[in-house]
Amino acid sequence: MKPAQKFFERESALPSPEARLAMLKLITETLTSRGYDYIAMDHFARATDELAVAQAARTLQRNFQGYSTRAGAEILAVGISAISQTPFSYRQNHKTLVPYYAALDRGEAPVDRGLELTEEDHRRREIIMRVMCHLALDYAALSREFGFDFATRYAAELAQLRPLADGGLVQLSPGGLRVTDLGRLFLRSTAVCFDARHSAGSNRHSRSV
Repeated sequence: MKPAQKFFERESALPSPEARLAMLKLITETLTSRGYDYIAMDHFARATDELAVAQAARTLQRNFQGYSTRAGAEILAVGISAISQTPFSYRQNHKTLVPYYAALDRGEAPVDRGLELTEEDHRRREIIMRVMCHLALDYAALSREFGFDFATRYAAELAQLRPLADGGLVQLSPGGLRVTDLGRLFLRSTAVCFDARHSAGSNRHSRSV
């Protein structure tokens, strides 16, 4: 997207996946040994911090900025490429200044593209939120909330999780799934199984490692 990012196309420009995992392991062990709670995938906070309190109360949320305690809050983004989030939509601003300013000069919101969420999008967002924040899914609870049998409707997605279970990243049972300590390092790999809009092999999405 940006010319300067071509520097990172060189194989030696960034640490290897093994090196990145080693760095994350070191960071995690260092901070947790000094009294910080490990928050979901990649945050750390003292036990008295609102993030740690929200994780314990299972009210933790995640948005484009990271983990949050503000469930349902609208995010109104300002600036080029910024992403806004409402309960019913996502919108991204123009990525360069010329069309961004041109839209403002016309008295329009500088939005390049957007997505209005369907009912299925809402359900999948809730599933992914629980994986990313609670590190678990309760099939019976989700069945009650959605009004259908969760395990039956999402059988194909649950089947995608079996290799992750074989690798020790998640534990599967008839009633739900739980992300293991090892699986927290690869949490996106679990969540993406429920993302119907994810394109396999695409480089447009965040990577697990």
